[in-house]
Formats: sequence, C-alpha cells, structure tokens
Amino acid sequence: MIIDLVRLKIVLSRIPYVLGKPMSMIPFRYRPGISSAYSNSSSEIEKFSNFSASQRQQWILRNVKAVSCFAYKNTVIYKDYYKKHKFNPLMIDSFDDLKRIPIIDKTVLQSYDIDDRSTAVASRSLVNTGGSSGQPLEFYIQSSAIGHEWAHMHEAWRNIGFRFSDLKVMFVGRSLVRDVVDYDAGRHSLVVDTYKPWHVVVGPLKKKLFKLRPRFLHGYPSAIFDFLLWVADNDLELFEYFRNDLTGLILSSEFPSSALRFKVQELYNLKSLSFYGHTERCVLATEKEKEYCFHPFHTYGYAESIQLEDGHHLVGTSYYNFASPLIRYDTGDLITPVMSEGLMSSFSIESGRKGEFVLDRSGHKVFLTALIFGRHHDAFNYVSHVQVFQPEMGTVFILVSGRNQKSNAGIRFLFDFSNVEIEFEFYIGDKPLKTVSGKVPLLVTNMSYDEFEKTLD
Repeated sequence: MIIDLVRLKIVLSRIPYVLGKPMSMIPFRYRPGISSAYSNSSSEIEKFSNFSASQRQQWILRNVKAVSCFAYKNTVIYKDYYKKHKFNPLMIDSFDDLKRIPIIDKTVLQSYDIDDRSTAVASRSLVNTGGSSGQPLEFYIQSSAIGHEWAHMHEAWRNIGFRFSDLKVMFVGRSLVRDVVDYDAGRHSLVVDTYKPWHVVVGPLKKKLFKLRPRFLHGYPSAIFDFLLWVADNDLELFEYFRNDLTGLILSSEFPSSALRFKVQELYNLKSLSFYGHTERCVLATEKEKEYCFHPFHTYGYAESIQLEDGHHLVGTSYYNFASPLIRYDTGDLITPVMSEGLMSSFSIESGRKGEFVLDRSGHKVFLTALIFGRHHDAFNYVSHVQVFQPEMGTVFILVSGRNQKSNAGIRFLFDFSNVEIEFEFYIGDKPLKTVSGKVPLLVTNMSYDEFEKTLD
C-alpha cells in the first residue's frame, strides 16, 4: 500500500488553530499511526545512552546486518552491487565486518530504476530529494519511520528548551501558503510564505504572533537570518517582541553562516540550535554545547566517516527503511570526525548545503533551499542534476540533466515554481556544468549570459 504523505500534509494544514492547539497537547506516544514507533525509539534512545561501548557496537551490528541481508535478498540493486564487490552480508559476524560493506552513492542509485532498488513493503510513500548539489533522487519511505524520526527530533530540540507542544514559526519552502502566514496543525506551526517580500509578511505575521505568542522560529537559516536582520532595521515593534519573547531558533537544512548567526544572536539575545538531517533519513545529528559540532544519533541511523580522495565523507545507514534501503550511503558531505570507543561521537561539516539565493523581479531574495529543495519537485523523479543560473534580476535559467531522453520533453511541467515572481527558462543538457576543479555547483556563478549559452552548445 502506498501512503500519500503530501495529501496528508495538505489535510493537516487545513485544520484551524482552535482544533490544532488541543491536538498539539497530545503526547506523541499516544498519537494514532506513530505512537508505537515513537515510544520504541524514545526507549531505544534512553537505553543506548546507558550502553557500554561493546553494547553499542553490538546494537549497531544487529541493525545494519538485518537491513543489509534484507536488501541483498529482496532488491536487484544490492544483489547486483554486492555480488560485483564479492560481498555477502550473511557473512557479517562482527562490528569490524561492517567496514566490508560496499559504500553506495547517489550516482549508483540513479543508475537503477526505483523498482529495482525498492521493495513492496506495506505503507510506503514516494518522496524525493534535491540533495546538497542539486543531484535529485526519488525513493520510498515507510510510514512507520515518521514516529521514529519525531522521537529523535524532539530529543535534539530539547537542547534548546523546545517541548513537543510549543508553537513555532516556520520559514521553509512551501509553495502554497494561504494569507501569507498559514497555520499547520501537523507541525503545530505558523508557516511563513518565504517567497513574499518581508514588508508584505510582517503585517499578517504580527497579527498571529501577538495573539498566539510562539517562542521559536524554525527553518532555513538563510531565510530566518535575512528576515530577522530586516526586522531589526525596519520594524521596531516586531524587533522588541522577538527580543523579549523569543526563546530560540531551530536551524535546519542548511549550514548556518557563522557571521550572520552570531549577529542575529547578539541582536536578539537568544540561542540557536542547528541540526543535521536529510530526506534520505540515514543520519540525524544535533549540536549540544558547542556550535557547529554535531552529535549523531546512532539509534536513528549508523553514521560513519569514510576517508576518500577528497577528504572524510559522511556515510549513513538507515535502519528502518526497508522500502528503499540505503546502506552505507555516501551523503556527499565532507566532515571532520571525532571518534570515541570505535564510533563517531561528533563531526563538523567542511562542505554542505549553503544559503544561496536568486532575486525576483522586485529584488527580493528567493533562497534556493526553499525554491529547489523545499518543494521536492516531481521532476526530481526523472533527472540526474538540477542547476540554476541567473542572467538578470527576475529571470532564472534551470539547467536539467536528464537520465533518459524520454523524460526531457515535458520536464518543465514537473517543476512547481508557483507563487514566485521570477520568469523561468529551461535548458536540457546531457551533463551538468562543472567548475574548474570538477565540482557540480547548484548555483552557476561568475559567468555571463553569452558564456552560459556557449557552454551549453
């Protein structure tokens, strides 16, 4: 059975606050559909924290072996890939044997049809991710993983004082936000239309803020910082409200600029928490005492650091996704790891998703984390790379590299660029544009329109 999570989110977003507020008070361990997974994961987090080093390794070994054997038996990709590397997961006997499991990356996954890397487990839902470099991938997740994820998210957010029933304001990439600021009962949040200029946002936002008194802002750091700096310069009333009533910022999906983060924290006298996660659900890590030092939850997924030619890569294994298993999956992020008793205890990110943006017709910043990644475009199910080039304010070229020519003709109709004051043009290429060093940037810069055209010829 396939669950339509998008439709479920739409239904929850239409529940009014007067009903959403009492719903938010129900502990997650009692909520229909996720209670069992949430309770089990909460219990595992507590038990794991008290394990010895040997017990932790045995716990990880048991879970990684289980999903590896399942994938080897039930999917074409892992049967092919493991045989090619002369590996059989049934032969895993010790924690050290996990190092023998072949690492897989997005390029390998894209080379197989989704049916060949997935299984027909119950209650699965199709999702996709743009990735930090605009290299999309579609896959299935299991609905049972939602409770598992929320348990870990709440554990991470406790580090900044967040409680599950707290109302927050979200700055994300949703394309359909009613009345500029919308209430979402699923996340018990006020959702801001980040595609509108800030002077348009503040009026509707203040009406809800002063009445409902949320204590946290949550979302993309680039959008949150830009908004708060605008407020400091343009709206004294809102600035004073945030400075006196705001508890903290929950920063997600991007690597926060240290300069802007420090400036905002000083201006508003508040705390912020950054955490690492992605749609693939292999790694979840959170800051604790030190900024930019991320501690992975090994009960969420097995997080490793693998030394390759260009540095240490963050690699993760999802324990609980048997719909589209991801085992020793190279996230593509470069890290500096800290090891303790045979496990990675923390890491800092050397290279990850940044707060890049383009400008709409009025000069308003449209952040690519929202425009590209936050919307999870249907086109991601068919293309290998997406890149952005802006020749002038209000115009954006989307360069798409298709996996096959059949998908190219109607690819522009699979992007959702509604509610954005930008004119989009589409270019289809066989391969993505690369920098001199061979990297594939999401935002193509330092290039004129003529140079861009010449590159595509």
